[in-house]
Amino acid sequence: MLLFKLEGQIIQRHPEFDMTNRLLLDKIDHDTGTVTLADGSVWPLTTNDFPTVDPADPYTLTPQEQHIIDKLVSEFVTADHLHRHIDFLYSHGSMYKVANGNLLFHGCVPLNEDGTFSSMNCL
Repeated sequence: MLLFKLEGQIIQRHPEFDMTNRLLLDKIDHDTGTVTLADGSVWPLTTNDFPTVDPADPYTLTPQEQHIIDKLVSEFVTADHLHRHIDFLYSHGSMYKVANGNLLFHGCVPLNEDGTFSSMNCL
């Protein structure tokens, strides 16, 4: 549920992501136990027990959920091992590299049809 709530908050803050079809918590009919997808299809849920979802404000975290997220963020930003790994990646990593006369590039680099690097919007 945390994933759906946090993902929903991000999608609502950034409509330019064009991901509103992923907003599902507000599409749940708690009375009938169904969810209506963006294409209009209605699907039954295997459970209708969502004690942490407020139907009036489904993407807001409960105080307990917020505490969990705060703790995870704290652990993440203070993790020495993670910082060492990230420092290594920044100091040794790159998007592309020439080795033995061959161009090696990261598999997620967007390219144009002619093989040149395409532009992208990094928010």
